[in-house]
Amino acid sequence: HELFLYQCNSILLQHFKIYVYIVWLVVRRFDELQVDNIVGSIQDVQLLSSISTTSNIERLEILDNGEHIIKFKVLETSHILQNYWFVTSLHKYEIQGHIRTSMLKSYDIDILNSNIKEEMHIFVDTILRCNI
Repeated sequence: HELFLYQCNSILLQHFKIYVYIVWLVVRRFDELQVDNIVGSIQDVQLLSSISTTSNIERLEILDNGEHIIKFKVLETSHILQNYWFVTSLHKYEIQGHIRTSMLKSYDIDILNSNIKEEMHIFVDTILRCNI
């Protein structure tokens, strides 16, 4: 999709030498905090991190157990990540007869006036890498 000048996005990729359903069990744990596993459910996530924030209010946008896709949109936040949504998807593949899993994490985010696009990319990519 098309981005506006005040937005940035990125995709991070990681590979695992285990079956997709095992990785999915871990990924799904993030949606079990307060969400009812129903699209549109809202949760208040208390964050423990070194960034200047205390909580996010997130809405579950997509939960597809068959295709291994989960998407959250941050509705309210106390940090610089404004109008932020992220999608995690898992994909099975095979290398020399061994089953592997690739995980794609993508996001779109608005850039606040005081931030530079490249700085936002580095900041959000770092957060996502820590959560992979």
